[in-house]
Amino acid sequence: MCVSDHTFEMQAYHMFEKISSYSIYLPVKLICMGNEIVDLTAEEPDSFKLIEKIVLKGNDGRLYEVEPSENGLKFAQGQLTYQEYIELQKTAKKKLMIYLSLYTGVFFAAGWAFIELFM
Repeated sequence: MCVSDHTFEMQAYHMFEKISSYSIYLPVKLICMGNEIVDLTAEEPDSFKLIEKIVLKGNDGRLYEVEPSENGLKFAQGQLTYQEYIELQKTAKKKLMIYLSLYTGVFFAAGWAFIELFM
C-alpha cells in the first residue's frame, strides 16, 4: 500500500483547522511529535508536523489538551464535557487493545493449527 509521506500530518492539520474554526475555546498551543510545542499566539503552525495534541483555553483560563480527532472536535464545539471526552478516549484505547489482542490470538491459533496439521 502506497501512502504519501505527509498523509497523517495533513489529516491532523485538517482536523486542527476544523477545531480552531468551530471551537468555543481559543487554541493557544500545539504539541507536535517529539514534544515540540508551537505557540499559536506567536507563530503560524507548520502543516508538515504531526500534531499530537491541541491546547485549548477556556473563558475561565483553564487549559484543555485534546487530540485532533472527531472526539476532540466535539469537545471543542461544546457537545462534550472534558470528562466525557476523556472517557471516550479511554474507551477507544480499550477497544483498540481488545481488538489487537483478539487478532493476535486468532493468528496465533491459526499458525498453531497450521503447524499441527501439516508438520
